[in-house]
Amino acid sequence: MSEPSIADSQVVKIFHRKNVDDRKAMLIEATLNCLEKYGYANTSIGKICETAQVSRGLINFHFNSKDELIAESFRSFAENLQAETVQALKGTTGGALNKLSTMIRICFRAPIFSDSNLGVWLSLWNAARQSPIIRHTIRQSYQEYQIILRKLFAKVYEERQLTGDPYQAALAFTALIDGLWLQRSYDPEVFQPEQAEATCFDLLYRLINFPLDTSPEATPRLSTLLAAIDDAINPSP
Repeated sequence: MSEPSIADSQVVKIFHRKNVDDRKAMLIEATLNCLEKYGYANTSIGKICETAQVSRGLINFHFNSKDELIAESFRSFAENLQAETVQALKGTTGGALNKLSTMIRICFRAPIFSDSNLGVWLSLWNAARQSPIIRHTIRQSYQEYQIILRKLFAKVYEERQLTGDPYQAALAFTALIDGLWLQRSYDPEVFQPEQAEATCFDLLYRLINFPLDTSPEATPRLSTLLAAIDDAINPSP
């Protein structure tokens, strides 16, 4: 019987690697589903195993702890969102201001803006407060996102010959989007996505001294959103 060739060995290794990646992807998908459904505190290894229909031994083989699995799941979750963002930016013509406008729109439209993503995102924020490894992973992801924003704001300031701080602009921009996602995640009725978009555009235009459209026909902006939030918090009797 002849020995396997080098090519045969490479095929075996590639096939084995694919199986490993598939199994890890299955565990990550099950973990994200559990985070959305149960939240961080109630997501257990047992529930992940039940959702993925695998044994506990498979998780122990790939991950040292629940938090390590959740951190890896967040990394995959963030990479998918980032890939959607990059794809949208590649399809955007024009300058940096158009690209920032695209980033606003995709944050409040499918496939990024969805009930499932909001649920996972809220659970991961809670997890970051309790787990150093999850917090570290989320911090890395936010840093990558902030770099993209800072570069775009710097380019806008350059194109419009404005004096501004790209770091502060990116920080304010991210904080507003995070706050809107947070509110929407626990109360889907608090505002409509188009209101959130308009509010973000309001902030963007103020950050770059862009003239605002104040006509009655203009898309409702901050005042409309604040009124909707106030109604949700203090409903009329």
